[in-house]
Amino acid sequence: MQQTQGAYWSVCFGGNAENAPYILLRINSVTSVSKQRYLLNGTMSVWELSIDTTGNNAIRIYYIETPGSGSSSTVSNVSSAVSRLGGSAYVQRAGLLNGAECVTKTYPESTHAHTVEFRVKNVEALNNIQKSLMRCLSRGKGDTLTLPSSDCPDN
Repeated sequence: MQQTQGAYWSVCFGGNAENAPYILLRINSVTSVSKQRYLLNGTMSVWELSIDTTGNNAIRIYYIETPGSGSSSTVSNVSSAVSRLGGSAYVQRAGLLNGAECVTKTYPESTHAHTVEFRVKNVEALNNIQKSLMRCLSRGKGDTLTLPSSDCPDN
């Protein structure tokens, strides 16, 4: 794979870079890309897209399944029951995540310095970001992805 020295990838979270959060990075500085799912504080399911570069900061983009945000009514039912029925054990019994196979993080202890974090409102937006970056990396050419504001939390 041949990468152009000055090729950049960018994603804008709901508008343009003048009035919305954005990422701009040189694609040949990307050292790793990963996506994983974990439990936050034993109650919420989180998808995290991690982008590491040769620079000083790591980029993390999250989709958090909060009550009512999931693709089924199970998520909203689980959230209220989680607090009543014993945290992550209920999430495991409900079949949302398997605690033995899933990373569990606790805020703020699991956060790290030099991390730039963004959030999207739905898993499709997270998948679109991942696909856009992977396409740039495989082609060695820059690209820009602009997410509609409906996919992004208010600034």
